Amino acid sequence: QVQVSGPELSINAIYEADQDGNVLDPRVSIAIPGYAGASLGTTGYIVDNRAGGVNLFGAFDRDFDRFDLWGMDDLEINFNETSLTWDYSSEEVHYDSTAGEYYMAPFSMYRYNFTTGEKLRLFAGFWDYNGNGIWDVDGDNWSGYYGEPCYEPIYAWQGYDVDGNEISYDPANDAVYEADNWLGAETTANTTWGAATGEFVYPWVTATYIGMYLDDATPPWGNKIVFRTNKPNTLNDTFTFTAPTTSSSLEQAKKDVEKVNVFPNPYYGASSLEPNRFDRFVTFNHLPQKATIRIFNLAGVQVRKLDKDTPEQFFKWDLQNESGLPVASGLYVAYIDMPDLGKTKVLKLMVIQSDQVLEYY
Repeated sequence: QVQVSGPELSINAIYEADQDGNVLDPRVSIAIPGYAGASLGTTGYIVDNRAGGVNLFGAFDRDFDRFDLWGMDDLEINFNETSLTWDYSSEEVHYDSTAGEYYMAPFSMYRYNFTTGEKLRLFAGFWDYNGNGIWDVDGDNWSGYYGEPCYEPIYAWQGYDVDGNEISYDPANDAVYEADNWLGAETTANTTWGAATGEFVYPWVTATYIGMYLDDATPPWGNKIVFRTNKPNTLNDTFTFTAPTTSSSLEQAKKDVEKVNVFPNPYYGASSLEPNRFDRFVTFNHLPQKATIRIFNLAGVQVRKLDKDTPEQFFKWDLQNESGLPVASGLYVAYIDMPDLGKTKVLKLMVIQSDQVLEYY
């Protein structure tokens, strides 16, 4: 089993891009702890929020994702499109009383659903606190982390049909939205504070400021601001590992004769490889399929003969003689015959036995 860890669910970048997705400025927001310091956008603005922080993970912390709904989804605010917007407080369509018409805000908002791969256009909105029906700078009521005057805070909702399926805001339905004049209407988004036909019962985007940090700052007209989230590993992720293939040949086997050895050597009464004090052994390694191992004491007497005919490279000697009794401590010579390779090898092995307890004597 392989355990793969990853980052927590959080925003890791807020950047400005053109309509082709090319990054124009990699950092355009207040600081994102652990990822990026604060930085201005290309036109002197800064992305901020009512909480003055990012990734706060609390329903009373009014940051971009107050209700922790985003998960691995990303957000785009596009300043190259227009959209009807709904008021955060009344949930009604904004009406410009001066112009005498429903207001078209100079931005659109999109959610990139990581699970389905869909790009969903959100039902955008803002909090028209000054009541003039348009999205504008209202420094008397809204100021950012650095005290900069801000445009009224932006919000957005995920829309649903009557059966709870996710839907996108559709500009072709603007007349219907205006007639409904309520976000929760069946032919609009079917969502209102604390209730919806679908999963999210609160705004998907919350309390987002576009702060005018410089005196001549503007929003990034014609471009877009992208909020990118971490994509942690899930149970659905599959990792494939490719190991080197094994190969064998007679020539390679002959070369491996040089690696034939025995361990542990010297043997000091016990080995960490042994499961208990009654199962003593040393191991010969890098052996071919067939091998005969003859073990002699220094007097030239053969104390044990071992025959190997297995594909594994390892073969154990239990440190016993032909009679099944433990061999005495001392130096031994192992003569290894490998008939299929036409090779032999001689090894020296030092054995120091521990105190012996014999069952029969």
